Parts: sequence; C-alpha cells; structure tokens
Amino acid sequence: MFKIFYLSQCGYSRKSLEIIEKYNLANESDKINCDNENNFLQDPDSKFILEGYSTYPKILYLKSNSNPVFVGGNDELERFVSLVITKEITTCNKIPSQRFVNKKNTCKIISNLVDKIF
Repeated sequence: MFKIFYLSQCGYSRKSLEIIEKYNLANESDKINCDNENNFLQDPDSKFILEGYSTYPKILYLKSNSNPVFVGGNDELERFVSLVITKEITTCNKIPSQRFVNKKNTCKIISNLVDKIF
C-alpha cells in the first residue's frame, strides 16, 4: 500500500515506520533504508518523489496498475491515519485534498486504510 524511504536515525522516519508496521501498511521490500543515499537514487520509484522534497521520510502510495503517488512525509501519513481512526470522514465527497495528494487519490488512500485498519 505504501513505500517509505527513511533514515534510521530520523525521529520522523521512526514514527512513520511505527505507524506502517502497526497497521501493516507496507511490505518489507517497500521499506527503503536511505542511510546510504544510493538506496534512494537507485530505486525506480524515487522519480515519483516531489522534486526538491529533501526531508525524510518520503512516502509513496502504491496504486495497483498505476504509477505511485507521492503522499509526503510523516505529517501527511499521520493525517491520513487520523482521518480513518477518528472517523472524521464518512464519505469520499467530504474528504478534502491533502497537501500533496488530489481528492481522487486521497479517497483511494482513505478507503484502503479503512480496509487495513478495521
């Protein structure tokens, strides 16, 4: 569901990894340790990270049969999970676009999170 590029000594990366592991939101192969920058540069999905986005973690939503969608970092991941856990949203038409994600992809992410979390 998600791919995360993270730094092992980054607090925000650790927080995101905890969320991802708690709800089983990524396969082990989609957790990319970037302490060695080559791990990021050599990953074919790195091209979907917003150009100039330099902080970690860098999180992608892996859509089936389509290119990954850049979600953002820890703040954005926490916001998505919070929307689901608090049941702040009830229908897709009430979901606002998020910082880096349009409304259509936001709805897909929320729907997949509901399936994973509940």
